[in-house]
Amino acid sequence: MKKSALLSTAPTLLETHTNVVQSAKVISDSHTFTVQVQLISECSVQKLSLLIVACVLEGIEYEAGSNWQPEGPCSSCTCVNGEALCTRTQCPPTNCQHPTRITGKTVCIYMCMGMGVRACVSEHERELAFCRSCTCTNGKVHCKRKRCPFAHCSHPIIQDCCRTCEGTSCSHENLERANGETWDDRSDPCVECVCRDGSVQCRRKRCPASNCNHPVQRQCCMSCDGCMFNGREYLEGSEFSDGRDPCAVCQCYRGDVTCTKIPCNEECSHPYKPPGQCCGECERAGLSVSETADLMGFSHTTISRS
Repeated sequence: MKKSALLSTAPTLLETHTNVVQSAKVISDSHTFTVQVQLISECSVQKLSLLIVACVLEGIEYEAGSNWQPEGPCSSCTCVNGEALCTRTQCPPTNCQHPTRITGKTVCIYMCMGMGVRACVSEHERELAFCRSCTCTNGKVHCKRKRCPFAHCSHPIIQDCCRTCEGTSCSHENLERANGETWDDRSDPCVECVCRDGSVQCRRKRCPASNCNHPVQRQCCMSCDGCMFNGREYLEGSEFSDGRDPCAVCQCYRGDVTCTKIPCNEECSHPYKPPGQCCGECERAGLSVSETADLMGFSHTTISRS
């Protein structure tokens, strides 16, 4: 306790005496303050000790007779004879089982979230029930409904009073798909779908470029693991004839077709080419002649010499 406070307290406690306070001395021992007051009377000097006890609450020391609010405006304490006497602020009754306490700088209230504001804390703003934003100005409460952006997804969820699509799943063809999940469409395996924040987006699969001249069609994309030539599909590594040129043979290799001419035997002295064939054939050695009687002068005579 301050010395000036003790000096002002001493005359009150000694109001039965008519003497005048000449001096005061403060002696502190733990939380007990002893005031030695020297009194001057007509005949003698007297000394009287007064005990003034301070208070300690939660490790904090308070002066005797002082007042403080340990929990803000919702409680009040007073130090009396070394004892802290505390009381709570009486709030008006509420009509709900679980009211919410709102504490301002100078006001403490309890409010039913589903019934609106029961008291007003100046310059205090809160989001209340029914997704309203309320502001207290000059003792009056002004509330307005919270504005929400439009949710473009098919299955939004409620978050912070508003419909939102962020992180929501998708329902597609009676199946629940997680956010970010991709899958092939049932009706067209070449269509890929993805769930993005509650909305399903489908598009045709992107195919890599084929680096061959005669690719074949696979499930969705062109592939170079075979050859498509003259309207027919050939396996990788197979050989086949060119339908437009019987003298050429072709081969499929990694989606490309290479055709070469068939080599013919040119060592014959008398080669001949049968119909529908590419190369000529060599005659058999010797004479092979069929003559009629008109040619040789013999009727129905055939000469055959080998």
